[in-house]
Parts: sequence; C-alpha cells; structure tokens
Amino acid sequence: MSESGREVFIGIDVSKEKLDVAVRPTGEFMSFSNNEDGMSCVVDFVKAFSPNLVVLEATGDWKQRQWEYWQTKVCLLLSSIQDR
Repeated sequence: MSESGREVFIGIDVSKEKLDVAVRPTGEFMSFSNNEDGMSCVVDFVKAFSPNLVVLEATGDWKQRQWEYWQTKVCLLLSSIQDR
C-alpha cells in the first residue's frame, strides 16, 4: 500500500518500441523506450509508488524479456495478461 494508505496498481503495456506505464488510482501515465535504459527508468518510476500489484501486458517474445527483467530487478507481485 502506498504511503497515503491507498492501494496502488500499475499496468505496463509492452511493445517492440516502448513500455507504456499507467498508475491507478492516480491516473499517471508515462512511456519509456523498450531497451535497458528504459526498463531501468520504469523500475525507478514504479518503485516510487510502492504498488500492490504490477500487471504486464505483452504479446509474443516481448513479454518474456520483460518478465525476466522484472523478476531479477524488482521484487513485486507480477501478473501477466496475454492476448487470447
């Protein structure tokens, strides 16, 4: 839970070129490059919110790369949503 006592949820949409990050309930939104520097910036951005849950949405091989990065760099509860 965030310092304000509210639950915070973060969604990350992973594509070939960028990482779109949305924060609920604040409504903040940021885009980052989908590369090592961008992923590092996402980690810093996400950690600032102390989220309860981070959800990754990605298709194909992009998700696997992100999943491995997040598992090694960030100790957060992750959920993955796949296209059906």
